[in-house]
Amino acid sequence: MAKLHPGLYAALLTKSLQKLLEPRDFENVIDLEKTEAPAFLSNKLRQLIQRSLESIEGDDAVQQQVLLFNKVLSEVEKWDPQVDDDKLLDDKCKLLEAILRTGQNQKPAAPVTSLVHSSLFTGSRNGPQLFNE
Repeated sequence: MAKLHPGLYAALLTKSLQKLLEPRDFENVIDLEKTEAPAFLSNKLRQLIQRSLESIEGDDAVQQQVLLFNKVLSEVEKWDPQVDDDKLLDDKCKLLEAILRTGQNQKPAAPVTSLVHSSLFTGSRNGPQLFNE
């Protein structure tokens, strides 16, 4: 069983984390505030869903990942009226890359850094250049 080291934590108190705590550690457990709950809970949910999606293997992995996505979205739909069936993915799961202007023949060059993940521009010689991105 892992041991927790002294320090500051901002971790949701999961059942597995509770097992690692000493009785005296519970003195520093506080209620999750209403304003912070969405950020903490959605971040934890994102981590768990991403791990689950990454664990799916096989020739039909993308289809199985889409199935999991749609199941989760269907549950969210019960709580949020702004989420509807229009947000569900087709099992072929295509990705829109670009919309071209009238008369434009080819899509713009994609940046070196991902459009999906954030990147830190450090100005190093080997890293992407802000001007080019």
